[in-house]
Amino acid sequence: MARFDPAIVKANEDRELSLTIPIMSEGGEVIGRLSCLDRTNASDAATIAALTTWRNANREAFLTQFEATETRTANWLARVVLPGRGRILFLIIDADDKLVGNVGFANLTEESAELDNVLRGELSRYPRIATAAVQSLLAWAFADLGLRSIYLNVFANNDRAIGMYKTLGFLPGEERRLSVMRSDDEIRYLIDSDAGEPTEYGYLYMIHGRSEGAQVTRG
Repeated sequence: MARFDPAIVKANEDRELSLTIPIMSEGGEVIGRLSCLDRTNASDAATIAALTTWRNANREAFLTQFEATETRTANWLARVVLPGRGRILFLIIDADDKLVGNVGFANLTEESAELDNVLRGELSRYPRIATAAVQSLLAWAFADLGLRSIYLNVFANNDRAIGMYKTLGFLPGEERRLSVMRSDDEIRYLIDSDAGEPTEYGYLYMIHGRSEGAQVTRG
């Protein structure tokens, strides 16, 4: 199998050649597609506006929390997402061609990846499309990329997200210590740090059940 290079995929400038992954329902129906964020769509004004709105609506799910702007989102896409060799982001688009969310991988290597930026920003007439999108992405990563491990990190008090990840096959592992630092325009959570104020909850590591070594995680 040829090595998958996200940088090459994201450098694409032809919409017809953009990486897409079908989103399959539990019944095997195609209910949408995952469309890779590449040079054909990363500067699209409507996409940037949607990502900005979703980031602000879900800011409490991130380690760094701030008021996102369209300029800041555009800079993040251009300077972090597109050039990052270990990062890839997909738009979730339903079968009605409606943009409803995003999901991706960070720290992507030949062996493993971290599930990242899982957001459903809009309602769709296709129920559970965000869950189906993640499931389709995982299936592609294990089968087509040959990944041996997929993991994620989530705030340990986010019961709704943890429940969804469990339905997707993720198993809970170590919960790491968190502290928080606040300024006028930003809240930043620190992992295993003596700086900042301790929180009552930690940062939970979860690993997918198909991953090598998953059986040794603790529930």
